[in-house]
Amino acid sequence: MRVFGYMRFSYAGQSDARASRLGQPIEDLARTLYEPRRMERRFFLFENLCLPSIQAQVNQNFRMVILASKIMPDVYKERLAEVTAPVPQIEILYGDGQHVTDVFNPRIAEMVDGIEGPTAHFRLDDDDAIGRNMTARLEAATALAPLVRIVTYPSGLYLSHQDGESYLLREYFPNIGIGMAFLNMPGQIQNPYQCQHVAVSRSNPTFSDPVPMAYIHTAHASSDTVGRQALKFRKMLAAAEDRDAPATIKRIRMGLRQEFPGVTIEALKALSAQAGAI
Repeated sequence: MRVFGYMRFSYAGQSDARASRLGQPIEDLARTLYEPRRMERRFFLFENLCLPSIQAQVNQNFRMVILASKIMPDVYKERLAEVTAPVPQIEILYGDGQHVTDVFNPRIAEMVDGIEGPTAHFRLDDDDAIGRNMTARLEAATALAPLVRIVTYPSGLYLSHQDGESYLLREYFPNIGIGMAFLNMPGQIQNPYQCQHVAVSRSNPTFSDPVPMAYIHTAHASSDTVGRQALKFRKMLAAAEDRDAPATIKRIRMGLRQEFPGVTIEALKALSAQAGAI
């Protein structure tokens, strides 16, 4: 096994996107994090978008570690275990470390023990999706180590529901976190939450492949970066004057057929509208 993925699932601790949670009393944090409507929206997108993309991987020889908090209510622990049970690549890890790295890295050390050669370690949020060839590409990319430290796939789709309308826009985001991976040589223990992904290539040799439609990135009211996403959406919409042009639609449909077979533009927009209604 060469490919390992990592996901936070409403983790009550620090990561690149949620340092602000540390100042809250644990009771207030739990009340905010596990508010029923928020959790319903997160589970809805996880079960209907993220999880199917993990199951659809062409390369099935990978492991996905989902990190959740020990303080997560039992009803959500049980639901998470139930929906992931059919996916043998997934394991659920419960922790209470201050930073996600406190929990991820000891597990990484166990998983890579005895593996000769480089391994790829990527990240994915529970409300996003990766194309079906992501883990195959990452396995092939391990051949680039040690000359390359970071692998990223910047082209994908941006899915959002704003003011009663769903939008599916083409996105190009250098060093996007979705699918971004560290290539670790034997003895290196580092996970992709140990950096600010938008700036990681400033200090690391990076391989970026802009060709595949590698991800579907969602933005919604329960996004950890909801304010930043609202600003980003306005900029993207203003720049996407050709979003309804036949050539643009054709390109999106072609990318979906290649990386998300069976998924349509119409279905994604409907999914976003449903998430927005929760």
